[in-house]
Amino acid sequence: MNEIGNVSGLVAVAIGMISFGIIYNVIIAWMERHGYNEGYTAFEVVVGVAGTLMFVALLDWRAALTCLAAFAFSGTPMVLGSWWRHVRARRHAQELLRRGDDASTSLAE
Repeated sequence: MNEIGNVSGLVAVAIGMISFGIIYNVIIAWMERHGYNEGYTAFEVVVGVAGTLMFVALLDWRAALTCLAAFAFSGTPMVLGSWWRHVRARRHAQELLRRGDDASTSLAE
Protein backbone atom coordinates (compact mmCIF):
# COMPACT_ATOMS: atom_id res chain seq x y z
CA MET A 1 0.00 0.00 0.00
CA ASN A 2 1.31 3.47 -0.80
CA GLU A 3 1.62 6.42 1.58
CA ILE A 4 -1.78 7.85 0.69
CA GLY A 5 -3.45 4.46 1.17
CA ASN A 6 -1.85 4.09 4.59
CA VAL A 7 -2.99 7.53 5.67
CA SER A 8 -6.55 7.02 4.40
CA GLY A 9 -6.67 3.61 6.12
CA LEU A 10 -5.51 5.14 9.40
CA VAL A 11 -8.07 7.93 9.10
CA ALA A 12 -10.86 5.42 8.35
CA VAL A 13 -9.88 3.27 11.33
CA ALA A 14 -9.63 6.34 13.58
CA ILE A 15 -13.12 7.45 12.52
CA GLY A 16 -14.41 3.93 13.13
CA MET A 17 -12.84 3.83 16.58
CA ILE A 18 -14.25 7.22 17.55
CA SER A 19 -17.68 6.13 16.31
CA PHE A 20 -17.41 2.88 18.27
CA GLY A 21 -16.40 4.81 21.39
CA ILE A 22 -19.34 7.19 21.11
CA ILE A 23 -21.87 4.42 20.46
CA TYR A 24 -20.45 2.23 23.21
CA ASN A 25 -20.58 5.15 25.65
CA VAL A 26 -24.27 5.69 24.82
CA ILE A 27 -24.98 1.98 25.43
CA ILE A 28 -23.11 1.98 28.75
CA ALA A 29 -24.88 5.17 29.87
CA TRP A 30 -28.24 3.56 29.07
CA MET A 31 -27.26 0.42 30.98
CA GLU A 32 -26.19 2.53 33.98
CA ARG A 33 -29.47 4.46 34.00
CA HIS A 34 -31.40 1.19 34.16
CA GLY A 35 -29.02 -0.56 36.58
CA TYR A 36 -28.21 -3.36 34.13
CA ASN A 37 -24.46 -3.21 34.51
CA GLU A 38 -24.00 -2.97 38.26
CA GLY A 39 -21.04 -5.16 39.18
CA TYR A 40 -19.99 -5.79 35.59
CA THR A 41 -17.57 -2.94 34.88
CA ALA A 42 -14.71 -5.33 34.12
CA PHE A 43 -16.80 -6.99 31.41
CA GLU A 44 -17.59 -3.58 29.92
CA VAL A 45 -13.86 -2.95 29.71
CA VAL A 46 -13.33 -6.32 27.99
CA VAL A 47 -15.95 -5.47 25.35
CA GLY A 48 -14.38 -2.03 24.81
CA VAL A 49 -10.91 -3.52 24.43
CA ALA A 50 -12.24 -6.17 22.02
CA GLY A 51 -13.87 -3.46 19.93
CA THR A 52 -10.62 -1.52 19.79
CA LEU A 53 -8.64 -4.63 18.86
CA MET A 54 -11.02 -5.32 15.97
CA PHE A 55 -10.10 -1.95 14.52
CA VAL A 56 -6.39 -2.56 15.15
CA ALA A 57 -6.79 -5.87 13.28
CA LEU A 58 -7.91 -3.92 10.22
CA LEU A 59 -4.47 -2.31 10.22
CA ASP A 60 -2.36 -5.24 11.39
CA TRP A 61 -3.92 -8.52 12.51
CA ARG A 62 -0.64 -9.74 14.03
CA ALA A 63 -0.42 -6.67 16.27
CA ALA A 64 -4.06 -7.15 17.27
CA LEU A 65 -3.44 -10.81 18.11
CA THR A 66 -0.37 -9.90 20.16
CA CYS A 67 -2.35 -7.26 22.06
CA LEU A 68 -5.24 -9.68 22.55
CA ALA A 69 -2.89 -12.19 24.16
CA ALA A 70 -1.30 -9.50 26.33
CA PHE A 71 -4.68 -8.17 27.51
CA ALA A 72 -5.94 -11.70 28.14
CA PHE A 73 -2.95 -12.53 30.35
CA SER A 74 -2.97 -9.25 32.27
CA GLY A 75 -6.73 -8.71 32.39
CA THR A 76 -8.08 -12.16 33.26
CA PRO A 77 -7.13 -11.97 36.96
CA MET A 78 -8.81 -8.57 37.24
CA VAL A 79 -11.97 -9.69 35.47
CA LEU A 80 -12.24 -12.82 37.61
CA GLY A 81 -11.49 -10.84 40.77
CA SER A 82 -14.09 -8.21 39.92
CA TRP A 83 -16.68 -10.87 39.20
CA TRP A 84 -15.91 -12.73 42.44
CA ARG A 85 -16.10 -9.54 44.54
CA HIS A 86 -19.50 -8.77 43.03
CA VAL A 87 -20.76 -12.31 43.69
CA ARG A 88 -19.61 -12.10 47.33
CA ALA A 89 -21.21 -8.67 47.84
CA ARG A 90 -24.48 -9.88 46.32
CA ARG A 91 -24.45 -13.02 48.44
CA HIS A 92 -23.83 -10.93 51.57
CA ALA A 93 -26.70 -8.57 50.71
CA GLN A 94 -29.03 -11.51 50.06
CA GLU A 95 -28.10 -13.11 53.38
CA LEU A 96 -28.86 -9.84 55.19
CA LEU A 97 -32.23 -9.65 53.47
CA ARG A 98 -33.06 -13.24 54.38
CA ARG A 99 -32.24 -12.56 58.03
CA GLY A 100 -34.26 -9.36 57.94
CA ASP A 101 -31.27 -7.20 58.90
CA ASP A 102 -31.06 -3.62 57.80
CA ALA A 103 -28.22 -3.74 55.27
CA SER A 104 -27.22 -0.12 55.86
CA THR A 105 -26.58 -0.60 59.57
CA SER A 106 -25.00 -4.05 59.18
CA LEU A 107 -22.56 -2.89 56.54
CA ALA A 108 -21.58 0.18 58.57
CA GLU A 109 -20.48 -1.94 61.52
